[in-house]
Amino acid sequence: MSLGLPQIQLNSGHSIPALAFGTGGKRDPTAQNDPRQALLDALQEDTQPYSLQAAWSIMENLKQEGLRKDIGLSNFGASDIATLSQSWTFVPAMNQIELSPHCAHDPRTSAIVDICAKHHITPMAYSSLSPLRTPREHFPDDPGAPQSTCPISSGFEEGQPLRPLLHRIGSQRGGMTETQVLLAWTWQVFRGCIVTTTDKRWRMGEYLRTFDHAPLTQEELDSISKVGETKYYRRYPRALA
Repeated sequence: MSLGLPQIQLNSGHSIPALAFGTGGKRDPTAQNDPRQALLDALQEDTQPYSLQAAWSIMENLKQEGLRKDIGLSNFGASDIATLSQSWTFVPAMNQIELSPHCAHDPRTSAIVDICAKHHITPMAYSSLSPLRTPREHFPDDPGAPQSTCPISSGFEEGQPLRPLLHRIGSQRGGMTETQVLLAWTWQVFRGCIVTTTDKRWRMGEYLRTFDHAPLTQEELDSISKVGETKYYRRYPRALA
């Protein structure tokens, strides 16, 4: 069995903080006496038997023994990172968080980005392309959503507010797709890694060609951010509960 790049979570789904094994590795995680087994055993039940510090200590042992090249976080809020910082030996390489124009203005997002910058943790954005998709289901309300005049959406209706703007910006730039405009916005605003997946070769090419285009202007970046603020949306609201 090879871990590759999966996340090892203390509970199921993206709705709670998770620890990422990172890249590299030498051993089968099911091998007898492997220090990873303690954490893997904890995954068998839908509970959180370890404190954040204790779980991170296990991850640090893996790195210290050369079993992992890098270790990082997923869906850790600012308070979670502050808690870890009191006892960590190795600073997390990255923190994967949901990031799009519809949740970037959330003060919790800003707090995460700020504390990541303070500790030199690379932010890794996921769901950055969510403004282009219509969810197949309704999602739970977010009690921690920003208190503002923008409506809180539990799923996009047809005619997502950003799409006309993204299309216009892309057309004015010689054929950038809406996807490429969103990826460029995410990269330029947050300067971190971007995580997105596809099984289509043509779409992989589309993602990579984003960086063949000139960077978005400050006016374009601001206009996307402004329209994004008109509707709050977060695919995994409980991740920051």
